[in-house]
Amino acid sequence: MRVVSKDGDNIISWSIILIPLFWILGVKFVFFQVSALIILLLNIKNKSIINRFTSNRENKLFVMLLMGFILSNIIAIIINPMGFKASEFISTFYHLSYWGSGIIITIYLVNSDDETNSFKAIKNAIYILAIFQVIIFIISIMQWNIGDVWKERHGLIYNLIPFMSENTFLSEVTSINLSFADWVNGSAKYRFNGFYIYPATAGITTFYILCYLGGFNKLRVKKYNDIIKYFTIITLCICIYLTRSRMVYLSIIVGFLFTSILLILSKKNFKYIIYTIIGLVFISIILIFSFDIIDKIILARPESSIDRFSTYIYSIKTALKYPFFGVGDKFAVEGVYLLIGSHSTYTNILVRSGFIGLLFFLSSLIVVFVKILNNKKKIGCIKSRNLWFVTSLLFFTTCIWMATEEIDWPSITIFMFFINIAIIFSFDKIATNFNELAYKNIKICFPTSSGGHLTHLLQIKDVWENKERFWVTFKKIDAESALRKEKVYWCYYPTNRNVKNLLKNTFLAIKIIFKERPDLIISTGAAPAIPFFYIGKIFGAKLIYIEVYDRIDLPTLSGKIIYPICDEFIIQWEEQRKYYKDSKLLGGLF
Repeated sequence: MRVVSKDGDNIISWSIILIPLFWILGVKFVFFQVSALIILLLNIKNKSIINRFTSNRENKLFVMLLMGFILSNIIAIIINPMGFKASEFISTFYHLSYWGSGIIITIYLVNSDDETNSFKAIKNAIYILAIFQVIIFIISIMQWNIGDVWKERHGLIYNLIPFMSENTFLSEVTSINLSFADWVNGSAKYRFNGFYIYPATAGITTFYILCYLGGFNKLRVKKYNDIIKYFTIITLCICIYLTRSRMVYLSIIVGFLFTSILLILSKKNFKYIIYTIIGLVFISIILIFSFDIIDKIILARPESSIDRFSTYIYSIKTALKYPFFGVGDKFAVEGVYLLIGSHSTYTNILVRSGFIGLLFFLSSLIVVFVKILNNKKKIGCIKSRNLWFVTSLLFFTTCIWMATEEIDWPSITIFMFFINIAIIFSFDKIATNFNELAYKNIKICFPTSSGGHLTHLLQIKDVWENKERFWVTFKKIDAESALRKEKVYWCYYPTNRNVKNLLKNTFLAIKIIFKERPDLIISTGAAPAIPFFYIGKIFGAKLIYIEVYDRIDLPTLSGKIIYPICDEFIIQWEEQRKYYKDSKLLGGLF
């Protein structure tokens, strides 16, 4: 497995691989900055790297907004209205270096000579990191079972340098926590902490690792290596669950729903999405009131919830008192357990750099969101679709997670966050590469009735004769004769008003599409096309439907059912457009 890209200088990949080593040494907070510093030094004389990145309007705007955010923080520190000690601002400058490092890493990855190879190298590096995390998880469980929570362990540097124990900050940053005790309802519960800072960080960062491992693999185990991979993926899911982080659970669910809706949202099926959302909202309200979900979630750890709400209230009061550039740092208030500005990236920014800093930060996130919407237009195959979905899901999930957690405290999370943003900004080139490869190796599925419907598809032989393909149709004499040299799956008939055979064909569609994984589904109808199109849509296949030649005055039933989800709906007569407004006119196939 090649870890670094073809040019051999993928510093980011090595930074990911060495995260466990930094953790063991006790310098787990500096690998992010070290990798960025090396990249900066290697490119300090190469002005073109900046020019190439900022030549794109969205990229340039993103960098400018983040630089504005960093500048607003620096101004807040200089103004210093709260009169903090100089030493307390050292950590603030240190956290600002995360954002500067993130800009450098984003520029570096987007300007890589081969973004696709860089992305593959990152995936492989994260795979190695995942295996290490699984080992740590197993050790952590073993330690918990013998009653050792590992709260007071430290890295190697802490043990080698005597004065480390005298400094609270140095002692804290060199700590090693494998597991974490959490008191829930009066009993001790295990929470996975790994080589992160606290369980919520472990949850969101593990989700990053999980997405990059599982989002691009077919669920078929063919080799021994795949068994290890899927064992790792399953274990990572358990890791996320055992972090017991309420916000991680909520962020993933909401992020997934939002990304899914965004993926299938279009003018053609907008009303269907709205109906679905309204239905889901009503069902959710019924479930919430039926099972007291709110009480169970909010009151699961009442002390934690109360402390956080108190912190948020004081944070807003502070922001209103110092609205423009904030106070420069987090601070303590008597009677409030948590620091003001803590446990939320947004309130943290609000307290530190005021509304101006928050405006810059939120604007930079909006730029990424706009880029995601533009990237959606470049989806051309299953692989590029998966890339879009995973990167978008991670971005939205993190944005939700930041509502109650600080991304600029654990460096691993913000490191992954900027890698994800870099991939989003590199999507054009990576997706183009994926789409070109997919077109060369495209697999087509033809679900169709026998007779005239099958004859329609046989008329476009020049489209499919050099492509990998398979057919799904009725086992009748004409179909057996026409497809005697083709790969065919026989489906159930009759289908007219036959619910039993519709259900049987739906299960058949799930089985065949899961096995074959077609990139493209083309049909002219009739009933067999319906389950294959809807199941194929779920699995990410592109859908093309050709309305039949002999239905000019009225639409076909299968055409009306399939039209809302089609990527391309093709008509053979201009008169058919009144039923299918967003269709494309091909002309007669005969």
